[in-house]
Formats: sequence, C-alpha cells, structure tokens
Amino acid sequence: MNQESSASSPVSRREFLRAAGALTGATAVGAVLPPAPGFSATAGGARARRTLGRIKLDVTIMTLGAAPFGIADDNFEETVLPLARKHNVGVVAMKAFGGPDNKTGSWGTRNAKPMVGVDRVELAIRYALSLPGVATANLGVHTIEQFRQNLEIVRRFQPLATEEQERLARAGRELAKEWGPHFGPAA
Repeated sequence: MNQESSASSPVSRREFLRAAGALTGATAVGAVLPPAPGFSATAGGARARRTLGRIKLDVTIMTLGAAPFGIADDNFEETVLPLARKHNVGVVAMKAFGGPDNKTGSWGTRNAKPMVGVDRVELAIRYALSLPGVATANLGVHTIEQFRQNLEIVRRFQPLATEEQERLARAGRELAKEWGPHFGPAA
C-alpha cells in the first residue's frame, strides 16, 4: 500500500484485491466460482417471496440485520429468510450496519459511521451471521482498515446465544423506530 492510501482514504479495486489476497491467504485473488442463478432484494419482500416460490435459485442477497427495515411486509428475517431455507437457497446478508449514519456523511464520502454505531459493528455482524440460513454477509467496506477490522471480526466469529439474539432483536426494533423510513417505513 502506498503512502497516499491511508486507513481512511478510498481504496482502489486493485489495492483491495491485493489486500484481500494477503489477508486471507488466497492464491488466486479474483478467481470466482461458476455463476449461480440468484437475485438481490433490498426492499421488496413480497416480490422476493414470489420469486423464491417460483424460480429455482442458488443464492439471494437480502437486507438482514438487528433492525428490521421497511414495512412489516418487507421484514426479510421473518418473511423471506424462512422461504429461502425451505427452498434451499443460499443467503447473503446485507445492510447489517443499517447503512451510513446521515449525520456523519454518506458511503460516498468514505467518512460516514454505520447507523448501528461504531461500537456495535461486531454485534451487528454476529447478529446477521447467526441467523439460521445465512451463509455469509456483504459488509461493504471503503478502507483497508475497515476490511481488516471486519475480517478479524469474522475470523473470531461466535454465533450469538439465544438471549443475545433476542436482546439485539428488541434493540433493533427500537433503532428501526428511531431511524424511521430508511429502506421504507419502519416496522
């Protein structure tokens, strides 16, 4: 990494892939698996449920975190995740941090803090990865330091105990009310 790429500066794709390979021990950074049919669903719970019931899919990426986003119909954890499990569809969690805290910037500025708060990042990752049926999470990083931090969190990952998960779900419902319409009206 050159001097211009500090921990808080944007990371180029090439720099990110180089760091990812170095940190994970990958021998062929950028090598990919064969394409698998899937879909992305951020705020369309009804559409996601119809799709999961009609089309044979391998994977889906959906909004999953302690704070339920969108209207009750779009609460992916309660309405879509069970269908993905039923149809044996792999699940990638996204938006575990709730997106950027608009008071601190946007993801485009690279300086924004996560909506869940910096102190809750590890809990947010653990919550998303502890949900039954979730295989991995798209954590969206913008700096090498964020990548390293998230990689360490995932490496030491321990599923949440039932009590922890219930406590975070309660706190998440309160956060959703506080955040208001973010990916749709708060549940």
